[in-house]
Amino acid sequence: MKPKKHLGQNFLINKTIANKIVNAVNLQNKVVLEIGPGKGALSLCLIEKAQEVYAFEIDKSLKQYLDVLEEEHNNFKVIYDDILNVDLNKFIEEIKCESVSLVANIPYYITGLLLNKIRDTKKIDTAVIMMQKEVGDRILAEPGNKEYGSLTVLLNLHFNISRVVNVKRTNFFPKPKVDSVVLKFERTNNHLDGLKSLKNFYEFIDAAFKMKRKTLLNNLSNYYGIGKDETTEKLQKIEPDINVFERAENITLKRFIALSNGWYK
Repeated sequence: MKPKKHLGQNFLINKTIANKIVNAVNLQNKVVLEIGPGKGALSLCLIEKAQEVYAFEIDKSLKQYLDVLEEEHNNFKVIYDDILNVDLNKFIEEIKCESVSLVANIPYYITGLLLNKIRDTKKIDTAVIMMQKEVGDRILAEPGNKEYGSLTVLLNLHFNISRVVNVKRTNFFPKPKVDSVVLKFERTNNHLDGLKSLKNFYEFIDAAFKMKRKTLLNNLSNYYGIGKDETTEKLQKIEPDINVFERAENITLKRFIALSNGWYK
């Protein structure tokens, strides 16, 4: 079967990489949601390890491959739907699970949307996701790195994130134009416990990074429509020694939480 370019299909053909993805999480007695099973190369590894695997596939022409796995393994079920249209909170409730793991080898163009969906589905306690290496580098970036941005901060608020394996483009058919990386996301409440309002935090991060190359002072002043003197005063009440001319890319998650909490007093 020829991969469909408009669906961003690139099938993983390296079993060693598939095993590294599956072994990144303890799947014993675990229910797994798989996004983008393709021809089932990764699915087979998951089926062997997990209690149950629910795979979401948008391309019904792949039934010829996935039907075989369903017939041979009673712990494997395929749902033919666009994952972006699926209410995952409702689905997990319907299958009566307290928590699930998620594994995804997805088209790169839906990475951001899927990450937001996973972030907001609290019963997904662990996720292992293949993505474009450039996006993975942004998510793992440290403060002071030019790759560090709002995506980094918002995901690290909810997850402990680590690199599983870098994946060269030669491990796929057809070969994509970029290399990939597999990241592991483990949900944590360590940072959320210190946050007064999640909604306010999201807004503050949006404001701080609105124009990435501008200073914190300029971004906050412009976003909230207040003068620079008032902005400076508000920030100095929260953090007396703050450098209001620094950029958001230099500010740690811990400081952002403190700044957000104080800003909305």
